[in-house]
Amino acid sequence: MADITHGTWIKDGKAVDAVYQSGVKVYGRNLLSNTTGQWMPTMATTPYHEISGHASGQSVDGVTTITRDNTEGGEFYYRFMPPSTTSLYGLVPGETYNFSGKISSSNSSVTIDMRAQNSTSSNGFSDLPKVIFPASTDFQMFSIKFTVPSNATGFYFSIQEYNFSAGDSFSFKQLKLETGDQTAFSIAPEDILN
Repeated sequence: MADITHGTWIKDGKAVDAVYQSGVKVYGRNLLSNTTGQWMPTMATTPYHEISGHASGQSVDGVTTITRDNTEGGEFYYRFMPPSTTSLYGLVPGETYNFSGKISSSNSSVTIDMRAQNSTSSNGFSDLPKVIFPASTDFQMFSIKFTVPSNATGFYFSIQEYNFSAGDSFSFKQLKLETGDQTAFSIAPEDILN
């Protein structure tokens, strides 16, 4: 029998990847971990994240806030895994994923995007199409689909803010990465089972 704990399906002590009712997907396993507590969210297969230079981050009660200390360096992002030309972090080439959650920014005049890059060799990364949306000082829902290229050997994705100023911050919560279509937020089974 499957148990439902914090919206996460577990059967016989193991994570359930998806649940369908009448042919409709109603649950998808969250492939991110640390999405509800004091730790920074990452892919469940790695404990490591990456924040752009001169930025700091913290996670409190499931809300992660990244603050930009100055404008040097040109980029302001939170990556859920470090870029690697040889690791897919458990993602499957050719598979389509949905990344969803809630995000806000201290500066409503900036733009925020979900940026994903893949590598097909040790020579660097190529961008997948970016999904850019205007920032809001209130939490707003987002949902983005992307497909890992079938020839990918490395992959990473991030939330990135553009046209930022020193002191800007962005926050996110209730993040979920799952295969296929979006379902309601649930925490990663790893956060319950470990």
